[in-house]
Amino acid sequence: MLPNDRDTEMCVLGTLIRYNEHYHKVSDMLSPTAFFDVALSNVYRCAAAILDNGGITDINSIVAKGRSLRIDVDRALLAQIIVHCSEPTLLQDVSRLHAMDVQRRLWQTFTAAANRVIEPVADVDAEVESVGKAIADIQSLTTDDGIATFADSFAELSAMVDSNRDGRHEYIETGFAIFDRFYLLRPQTLSIIAAFTSVGKSALA
Repeated sequence: MLPNDRDTEMCVLGTLIRYNEHYHKVSDMLSPTAFFDVALSNVYRCAAAILDNGGITDINSIVAKGRSLRIDVDRALLAQIIVHCSEPTLLQDVSRLHAMDVQRRLWQTFTAAANRVIEPVADVDAEVESVGKAIADIQSLTTDDGIATFADSFAELSAMVDSNRDGRHEYIETGFAIFDRFYLLRPQTLSIIAAFTSVGKSALA
C-alpha cells in the first residue's frame, strides 16, 4: 500500500470547507493527487473549484459543483468530513499530505523505471533522460523531507540501466527461477514479498 492517511485527508478537507480563509494559504501545496482516497480527492476538486472562484463552501455548494463537473459527491461523506475539522493542525496536516503525495509519485516513477530496465532497453540514453526529468519534476515540489536527493536517485537509476545495457545484472541469486530470471532481488534495495499462505515465502526468506 502506498503511503496515505485517510484521517489526515478528512481533517484537511473539513478545515478548508469550514474555514475558507485558510485555503489560499495552503493551496499551493495541495492538488487532487494529495488525496489518496478517490472520493476525498473528488471532494477537494469541487471545493477548490468553488474557492478558486471566490465562492463559499458548504455541503450544498459542493454537491452542486460536483453536478456541474460531473463528479459524484456523497452528502453523507461530506457530513463526516466536516466533523473531522482540525484548524490548529492544518499546516502540519497539509505538509504531511504533501510529503506522502511526493513519496507516492517517486515510488510510481521508480516502479515504472524498474519495470522498463529489467531487460536491456532500446534507447538507454532516452530512458535515463526521461526518468531523470520525471524525478526532477517531482522533487522540485519538496525540500528536505527525508526523501533521497535527486542526485542519488539519478545515479542509482543510471547505474542500473548501464548494468543492464552491458549485460551485467547485479542481483541476489535465490535458487527460485522466477526471481533469478528477472533479477528481482537487487543488493541494497528493499524487497517486499507477499503471497498466499503455504507457497514458500518463508523458504525464500
